[in-house]
Amino acid sequence: MPQPDLVIFDCDGVLVDSEIIAARVDAELLTLAGYEISAEEISESYAGLTFKDIMLRVEEKSRIPFQASLIDREEQLVDRKLRSDVRAIDGAREAVAAVTVPRCVCSNSRAERI
Repeated sequence: MPQPDLVIFDCDGVLVDSEIIAARVDAELLTLAGYEISAEEISESYAGLTFKDIMLRVEEKSRIPFQASLIDREEQLVDRKLRSDVRAIDGAREAVAAVTVPRCVCSNSRAERI
């Protein structure tokens, strides 16, 4: 097989374990707002969606109206938790270091979070 010209690493769930952090925050906020849900359910049912999209789907499903201010609150809490709790996936450093061609990182997250 020919060597690639570039290796692109996904950040969330490949290099760092950040998805569970956001899922925990999302579950906590939705539960406090009246819709009981676990981080595991968030991960299974809403993976890859923004919190706004999760809220809209849950509102439609549950008929519970959520305050738009929850979106800003979620952003603040996730940012804080990522700064303090995010950890590298086992072996990620070694995998990146082993790549001898140009490499980069991609993510659905905002640039400030990468």
